[in-house]
Order: sequence, then structure tokens, then C-alpha cells
Amino acid sequence: MTSRAYLPSFAFACLKRYSAGYHPSDSRLVLPFLRENPISVVVVDWVMPEITGGELLQRITADYPQIPVIVMTAMGDVDTAVNCMKAGAFDFLTKPVDPNRLVASVRKALQVSELGNQNRILKDYLLRTGSETPTPSRASSPVPRRCAPSSST
Repeated sequence: MTSRAYLPSFAFACLKRYSAGYHPSDSRLVLPFLRENPISVVVVDWVMPEITGGELLQRITADYPQIPVIVMTAMGDVDTAVNCMKAGAFDFLTKPVDPNRLVASVRKALQVSELGNQNRILKDYLLRTGSETPTPSRASSPVPRRCAPSSST
């Protein structure tokens, strides 16, 4: 099964499950779409016409650092993978993409995205209410102040 055979159905599954899913026919439409819509994760192909996946990766990570970007490519060489990860890719998948790996990567990216959203909401709430950031108590300190005597050497 090729990646193109199951990706439309994957996008449909995202649409049904997460109320999201967008398959632009032109990579130039991705950035305007991101400006207008709350997106939790982006999956791009490394090689695309108009704007390449590499260019999109750089622009998305610069303009929308909270959005994880998963890069797929048929070019599975180490240099491409390293460059993607250095540019801020959340994950790097080689084609043909294993559907289970793609779903696992998207699921993990969604979890990270949701944690980031929760963190921002909590920070905004604390700043609005004037609440102080809680400080850890001595009882919850990860480093013990004193240890019990031990017979071990």
C-alpha cells in the first residue's frame, strides 16, 4: 500500500475524530490556512511543488512554534533527517510510511500540542488572577535534606 493510498482516509479519520483535517492541493495555501484556523499538528511531505516541506517546516516553526510538524519523505538519508530535526521537526518518517507509525506520531504530537495549550491557559489564568506561582514544600522536595542511618557501605 502506498502512502497516497491511505493518507486521504487518514485525513478523513482526523476530520471525524478531531474536527480537523486539511489536504491542500497547493502548498502555498498552508500558511494562510494556519493563520485562520487553530491547528494542533501539521504533516508535510519534504518534497512538494511551490513551497517545499523544508521551507514550510522553517516557516511554521518560526511563526507557530506551538504546532508540531511531522515530516514525511522518500529521501531517507541521514542528512535529510538531521536537517529536519535541527529545523524543528517533531518527527521524521520515511516513505513508504507505516500507517501505525504515522498514527502513533500524530497521536504523540497531539498530546504534546495539548500539553502546551494547557500550559499556556494555566499561565494566562495565573497572570490574570494575580496568583503567585506555587512553590514546592519541603515535603515534596525531590532531594532529601537528611537520610536515615544505613548499615550499607
